[in-house]
Amino acid sequence: MATIIKNKNKNGDVISFRIKIYKGVDRNGKELPPYLKTVKVPKGISERQLKKLIEKETASFEIECKGLMIESNNIRFDEFVDKAMELKKLSGVELSTLSRYQNMLDNRILPAFGHWKVKDITGNHLNKFYKSLSEAGTNKKQSDKGLSQKTVLEYHRLISSILEEARRQHLIAFNPAKDIKVSSSVSKTPNYYQSDEIEKIKKAFQKESIKWRTIGFLMLQYGGRRAEYTGLKYKSIDFKNHILTIDSCVLYNSKDGVYEKDYTKARKARSLPMSKEIEDMLRLYLFWLDGEKARYGDDWIETDYIFTGEKGGLMNPDVITRQFKRITDKNRKTDPDFPHINPHAFRHTVASTLISKGVDVVSAAAYIGDVPTTVSTRYAHTITEAKLKAFQEMNTVIFG
Repeated sequence: MATIIKNKNKNGDVISFRIKIYKGVDRNGKELPPYLKTVKVPKGISERQLKKLIEKETASFEIECKGLMIESNNIRFDEFVDKAMELKKLSGVELSTLSRYQNMLDNRILPAFGHWKVKDITGNHLNKFYKSLSEAGTNKKQSDKGLSQKTVLEYHRLISSILEEARRQHLIAFNPAKDIKVSSSVSKTPNYYQSDEIEKIKKAFQKESIKWRTIGFLMLQYGGRRAEYTGLKYKSIDFKNHILTIDSCVLYNSKDGVYEKDYTKARKARSLPMSKEIEDMLRLYLFWLDGEKARYGDDWIETDYIFTGEKGGLMNPDVITRQFKRITDKNRKTDPDFPHINPHAFRHTVASTLISKGVDVVSAAAYIGDVPTTVSTRYAHTITEAKLKAFQEMNTVIFG
């Protein structure tokens, strides 16, 4: 059992903490000196962040002290990976992320060098592995191509994090992945819809069932993430005060299936105004949903969420992408130039539109549920255009 001793400064802020773990007693019954570890606390972190830091460091130290980590120079990479993944889980890494990591490990990383000893893995080995990922035939979706640079970079980051944990556990003296530079693909301007494309998409949504019409227009209006719409609950809708609150998600991964996730403090809940058009659409949808409940009767799976599976229960956010592809394919039969309806493109469209209309970055970020620094970087092209427009307006005022 771990004991946590917090060290505070004169202002009462925690500047470090010591983890103390009982080691046991000797053959004479005398208590052995405990395992001790001191961790410095970064300045300015919140209570929630401090709690997570303590939980993560304690979990890691307990595993180290209890011998769950095989303290041997002969430990193989696949043996160590299981423990490293356990640490990631204990530290609060998202389930869907853990599932993706495990797939990367099982499908490519472990077959390549899982049998090697951790101490024998070198930067040269890693470079050869990354090169193999880029070779033609490794991309399952496009058999004549390799994985994208962005995907290769994701593999590198996962391997580097695992080897860094091995370094922290004193299994290796240094992390061989640290000195390797894997460039990401060239950053592209975010995909967003032009006004004529938005008109086409709106008309297409109007022809769909009330369920997909409602989801489509919510995305057009608010630019949120797929999982935020599958995460909308009855309590999210306040018709009296005309407010829609986004504060939870419904996610999916192949291991755990569909599951619920409340917002962390880092991703703040946001309350957004609802227009009469959005409210009318939601009322009509909820009326239709009541009819579906009555139709399925005892077979209906009751849930707090408003967007559900066919017979109730949680809805996989991937269904939204599949339905939007269906709508795209259907409309391209009569209009080859019909835009590809991509859920994330709505997010880019809303952010770009807000900024181009003069909304400040902080407000635009709060509206779509992102951080200002990300918005500033991702939509720099739009911000530049907005600045040019502002300059032209001021130039007209001053010089006519």
